[in-house]
Amino acid sequence: MVDKSNEYGYIPSSPTQAIGANTGVFEVNDIVDLLAAQQWSGDFGSLELIQTQTLADATYATTEVDFTDLGNYKVHLLTQTNLKNNGYMYTALQLSVGGTFQTTGYYSAHQRIEDNSTGSIYTQSNDANIVFGLYTYRGSNTYVWLYNLLDVNEKAFVNFQTVGIEGNNAGVSSGFGGGFRNTNAAYDGIRITHQAGVSLGGYGTWSLYGLKDSV
Repeated sequence: MVDKSNEYGYIPSSPTQAIGANTGVFEVNDIVDLLAAQQWSGDFGSLELIQTQTLADATYATTEVDFTDLGNYKVHLLTQTNLKNNGYMYTALQLSVGGTFQTTGYYSAHQRIEDNSTGSIYTQSNDANIVFGLYTYRGSNTYVWLYNLLDVNEKAFVNFQTVGIEGNNAGVSSGFGGGFRNTNAAYDGIRITHQAGVSLGGYGTWSLYGLKDSV
């Protein structure tokens, strides 16, 4: 930016800004310059919507929902809203490399909790996917954070939390956990699928976001 020494009483130059360190009084041109350099803190930490997909399938025959545009982010957020899957098994995710969804190498662990004071720990080792959601007739809601998807030198990690009315009863179930794929790779897609490879569901909305300051 242009040197504005003493313009507002700052010596030797003002204003300055970096992530987490802001000083000075900013004019419009300052903000434009900082936005171009991806250094404007007002823009950091925000979520940018990549894509939303909505499922409305009265036959409950849909087997997967794919996201093949991941943008350019180190951190992604996937939300799943009001999924109704006719009481089948648990929702899960897979990652793709070179357009091919990978079916091995997933590890995870999560805690399931029910309102009748029961619960269980669910683990996966070198499995075909990462289970993250509940099965429900009446709707489940979930968020999944995903890390390092585009970094060929790192493993992809996820953590998640979910809540819903499990099965066809009126009880509330929830779960939380995390996992990874045990292969360093640059991934180019996310698939929402079914634990056993049958129907994903009939109704639901998925949105994928990128975290702005992770570019």
